[in-house]
Amino acid sequence: MNKLTSKKILYVTNNLYFFQNHFAKVAQASVREGFNVFVISDRLDLEIEKKLPKIKFLCVPINRSGINPVNELITIWKIYLLILELSPNIIHNITIKPILYGSFATRFINKPIQIINSVTGLGYAFTGQNSPFLKKTIEILLTLFIPSKRAHFIFLNKHDFEVYRELRLINPSNYTFIKGSGVDSFDYLEHSPPKQGKIKIVCTARMLKDKGIIELNRASKRMYKTYNGKIEFHLYGGIDLDNPASLQERELLEMNINNYFEWKGYTNKIKDVLKNCHIYCLPSYREGLPKSIVEAMAIGRPIVTTNSPGCEDCVVEAKNGFKVPIKDTNLLQEKLILLIEDKILREKMGQESRKYFEKEFTLEQVVQQHMQLYNNLLIFG
Repeated sequence: MNKLTSKKILYVTNNLYFFQNHFAKVAQASVREGFNVFVISDRLDLEIEKKLPKIKFLCVPINRSGINPVNELITIWKIYLLILELSPNIIHNITIKPILYGSFATRFINKPIQIINSVTGLGYAFTGQNSPFLKKTIEILLTLFIPSKRAHFIFLNKHDFEVYRELRLINPSNYTFIKGSGVDSFDYLEHSPPKQGKIKIVCTARMLKDKGIIELNRASKRMYKTYNGKIEFHLYGGIDLDNPASLQERELLEMNINNYFEWKGYTNKIKDVLKNCHIYCLPSYREGLPKSIVEAMAIGRPIVTTNSPGCEDCVVEAKNGFKVPIKDTNLLQEKLILLIEDKILREKMGQESRKYFEKEFTLEQVVQQHMQLYNNLLIFG
């Protein structure tokens, strides 16, 4: 009998679809390891439940942008009651608000529960364009809410690690680095770029200002006179009105230039999009570790991104792509032109992307690291 039989793990997330995209494979592996697996999220979805029949889903409406103190306390109370009822061995909190609320609720439960906090990014408050008050408030709440003696942190990049270290939440044994949520190397196979037609530059992301969408649009406009008819920019991703940095539909439609720069909206066919492009570009201000770039690397595309937290970890400069400073439209344009003009360089960098992906970012590696962490915490605490 598996030594972990009858053990319980509870995932706490404020976005069910983020969980499905980034943590479902880890949760399924937990089932195979003998865990009873539960998920608290902001909603229920019958299609997801059908796809993950061995996982029990529970709904607590954790509002990502909610700031009403009464509503937020009610949310924490509901999480507390579920933790008390389920009595999990491990609670795995995902993203900043679940980290705060799941950790705080556990403070009042006198049971040996191991807490894992996945720092998947620090979000809107830490992109350098917002109120210092919001950033400071989050830092204070982190130090007050997290029971440091029982918390283990998963970091995706060294910049987020430094934030938590400066808050004195880190010790030599309570953190692990895991490079993102991984991409299945057998599902995302390397694929040669199209031989004919225009050169396609693709960005897949939520349509947020801090994804660098405006800078990408400005760079494309500067290139229009020379490259119209030769290249196309395609943006894929939905609008996220719960995020303060969200672009409005009107703003995105105003950017559109037919057959040159086009926002295509949300798609669930990312693999096909990437197979049909030549260059992947994400000029983001800050990430945890962007799965969107890793997917492009797996397909075998050269990457143009920024030297921001998370993004910089996906590119070895001038080997599988280029990193430019945040908001530097001039250098963004320059690196895109370099790849547009040099087919041999594009293909060579695309091959290097695949090699780097296989070395560092596969789903198999990510799942193995999570299972090892769960086991170690249960055995050694």
